[in-house]
Amino acid sequence: TKTPYEEYYFTLRQGINNLAKQDEDVIGIKGDVQLQFTLDKEGFLIKGPIVLNNPDLKLVRSAVKIVKKAAPFRKFPKGLKKNQEDFNIFVRYE
Repeated sequence: TKTPYEEYYFTLRQGINNLAKQDEDVIGIKGDVQLQFTLDKEGFLIKGPIVLNNPDLKLVRSAVKIVKKAAPFRKFPKGLKKNQEDFNIFVRYE
């Protein structure tokens, strides 16, 4: 079984990647953007997103925009006891 962190991370990553597929500004550009950001327990973005790799600049802009626009995310589940948590997510453009 997955830990509360793994479940939350999976849902978060899936939601962000679904939004990335819908971004018309980057149609036809392939690549991954590795983002790191910190959320508080209420789902608010408190640090980042920071880009950790060097993909096409249009993909970077898209991924950062998506995370900022999607925030706040859902609250942490009860099993995730921390007040804040770092996430490292690959946003995939295909």
